[in-house]
Amino acid sequence: MMRRFCCYIDKVFDFGHRVRALRDRRQRPRIPTSAIWMSAFAMFTMRWGSLHGIESEFRVSKRLDGIVGLSKPSADRIGDVFCLIPSEDPRAMLWGINHRLGRNKVFNKAGRWRFLALDGDEFFPSRSRCCEACSKRKVKVHGREEIEYYHRGVICHLI
Repeated sequence: MMRRFCCYIDKVFDFGHRVRALRDRRQRPRIPTSAIWMSAFAMFTMRWGSLHGIESEFRVSKRLDGIVGLSKPSADRIGDVFCLIPSEDPRAMLWGINHRLGRNKVFNKAGRWRFLALDGDEFFPSRSRCCEACSKRKVKVHGREEIEYYHRGVICHLI
C-alpha cells in the first residue's frame, strides 16, 4: 500500500524530485538530506509516534529501503538535520504541491475559500538541556520547583 501511495505522489506532485532538491547546511553529509526527509515523511504517513519509533523500524532488515534508501539515519540525526534545513526549501516544496492541488481543481469545491486548522504546541521539553531559543517555565517535581526548557511552535494544516 505504501508503495502505491509513493508512486501516486511521485506521479502527481513530482515528490521525488522535490525531496531531492532539499538541502541542509552540512558540508559533506554521509546520509543524504532526502533520506532524512523521507524518514520523517514515513513516520508521519505511517503514524508512528516518534522518531524513536521509526528508528526501531529501521532495525528490521530491508524495511523502508525503497523509501528512505540504504543509509538510514538515527533519531538524533533526523532531529539535528531538520534544524539545518533552511525554511525556504520546504516552503517552496509545499508551495509547489499546493499549486498542483489548485491546478488539479482540488480546492474548487469550496470556491476561492481556503480553510486552515492552526494548533499551537510545545516541543522538546527538558529540565537539563537548553539553547538560546528555549522558553522557560517553573514546574513542580517531587515537591520542589525546577526550570523546564521547551520550544513553542504553531502548526498549520490545510483542510
